[in-house]
Formats: sequence, structure tokens, C-alpha cells
Amino acid sequence: MKRKKILIFAALCLIFLSFATGGYLFYRKYTAPKTMREMMEQLYPHVSMSGMSDYAVFNYDGLMNRAHTVALVTPLDDLTKENTFGVSESGDRYYAIHSVREVQVIQYFKNEKNFGETFTMAEKCGLTDVQEIPTESGDIQVTGGLVMEENCYPMQKGNYYLVFLQHSGYGEPLSLSADNGTFNLSQLDLNGKPDVCLEALYRLDLLSLPASRSDNPDTLIAAF
Repeated sequence: MKRKKILIFAALCLIFLSFATGGYLFYRKYTAPKTMREMMEQLYPHVSMSGMSDYAVFNYDGLMNRAHTVALVTPLDDLTKENTFGVSESGDRYYAIHSVREVQVIQYFKNEKNFGETFTMAEKCGLTDVQEIPTESGDIQVTGGLVMEENCYPMQKGNYYLVFLQHSGYGEPLSLSADNGTFNLSQLDLNGKPDVCLEALYRLDLLSLPASRSDNPDTLIAAF
């Protein structure tokens, strides 16, 4: 009788595990965001483009040589309307929109400016009120929500990022090149330049790299 109960319990565990695995695979295939853009659309009520970014794509050496600061950081704040700048009083015009974010440093790899344990940095994105604006043709243009330049996605509190920073006209350091200068280490598969991210992690000794699957960013195990 005892053996029968054990077999029934084991069978129920297997059934539960199969349902849980199936549910997770369904979520990953049909529900989970597959790109940074999809993730932003799940997090914010509306996503507007303030312009197309004019940026270069650098390899690891290019990023390291040009950046005055290279660090592993985690944001201490959320993107809000209060830390967003470059929005008109009416809220429907954007002038070099950007946000200023505070980050905690986990590790420096380059620190020419002698930043401390925390510092502030700029991002080419901001959060504004969502508005419906009539156009001359009579159509309604929806604007606001998350406003960003192309591929300049905001950092999310609780995630870890590898940032390559340069001088900017905002008075705060700025990522060198949109999604080619800020890498989301908490969601590796959403990075726009996974090959550059992989090389940076490998050369900065920030990962354990499975030898048999080294070409797949999803298999990386961050060591920080």
C-alpha cells in the first residue's frame, strides 16, 4: 500500500511538472517579450519615437577605447516624469528629450572621471503624459507615454547593465551608442547587439561560458 501511494505521488508530480513546463514554454513563445520594443510596450501605456538615432555600431575594442567610464551598474530609481527633461509645458513637443538616472556601481572597469559608488547618467528617453492631438487632416495623433530615440531603451530598476559612457551635452554621461553601449545583463536575449555584449562579458570576465553552447546568449551565466 505504501509503495502504491509513492507511485501515485510520483505520477502526480510528473503530471504537474509537464503542465508547468508546457505553460512556461507557451509563455516564452506567445507572451514573453521577444524584443526590447515588445518589453517596453508591455511596461508603458504608449511608446512614441522622438527621432531616429544617428549612432555608430562599435565592437568591444571601439567601445572600450572611446568610453571614459565602463561599469556594471543597477538603477536606483525608476523612469518617471520627474526625472524626464526636454518636454514642452504643453507636453506635446519634445526638445532633446532625455532622463537623468541614478545608478549604483557594482564594479568599475574604467573610471577616468573618478565617479563614486553611485552616479547619475543620461538616457535618450523620457516619460510623459499620453495625449491625443488632432492633426490638420482630422486624424488623432497619439503621443507621449515612453518617448525615446530609436533603440534608446530605458533601464529598468532591479536589472543589471554594463554601460560604456561618454561626455554629452546633457551635463551627465551618456551611453556611447544607443543599444550598442548599454547592455541589459538581466535579459540577455533582448539586447540589440548580442555578439558585442557576449564579447564584452567574456573579455571582462563577467560570465561562465558553457563550452558547447557559446554561440547562444541565452545560455550565459552572469558571474556578478
